[in-house]
Amino acid sequence: DPIQDYNMYLPILGVGTVEQLSEHQLSAIRWLVLEDQYGFGDEYQWYQRYTMAVLYYATSGSLWASSDWLSGIHICEWSEDIVCDPTQKITGLEVNRRSIEGLLPTEIGRLSSLEVLNVDENFFVGSIPSEITLLSNLRILWLSTNNFSGEIPDLSPMAALSSIDFNGNLLTGRIPETLPLVSNLFLFWAADNDLSGTIPTEIWKLSNLASFAVPTNRLSGSIPDDLATSTSLTLLDLRHNLLHGS
Repeated sequence: DPIQDYNMYLPILGVGTVEQLSEHQLSAIRWLVLEDQYGFGDEYQWYQRYTMAVLYYATSGSLWASSDWLSGIHICEWSEDIVCDPTQKITGLEVNRRSIEGLLPTEIGRLSSLEVLNVDENFFVGSIPSEITLLSNLRILWLSTNNFSGEIPDLSPMAALSSIDFNGNLLTGRIPETLPLVSNLFLFWAADNDLSGTIPTEIWKLSNLASFAVPTNRLSGSIPDDLATSTSLTLLDLRHNLLHGS
């Protein structure tokens, strides 16, 4: 009974019944149970395959993914877009410039070894999944030139994060007040969105911040006088906002 087979995996997914699964999640688990020839492996390896299968089904993967995606070989061999470490855990997902349409799966937040997430220049829609903030090893978060909407989530739990690119989306709301808590932040770009409110003043105290670019938004407030004395900033772009000062 396939439904009974699905039920054995529900605790891994954190749901109680099959009815709680979305169409894309159900397609992914159906593939794993009925078609995947690789075998279960350990729980984390299984979840990696499940997550990549959800991404495939949620974004019409047949239109952009390589022919080895959803094949019976190890997930680290599916595509050059998937980078793994020696223990065969995914550390990089780089599916930029693939004309991908759809939602970015929340399941990505449980890929705990992920260090690089690059989905630049696609057609992703919906909000940035708050589950991304569970990725404590993520260093690079590049989501530029998509159609992400809603507010920027609280990124402060992401201790390793150093490079954020949200350019060219439909993001609204404020730059999170907690952003300065991302202590390793080196680059923050969020140009061409619809962000409003003030820029968190503590951001300028980050010792590693070298590039901060948020032109063409609706940000307001004053530009601190002491920015000119910053020893780390090499790029500062605040044009086309409602800011005052110099």
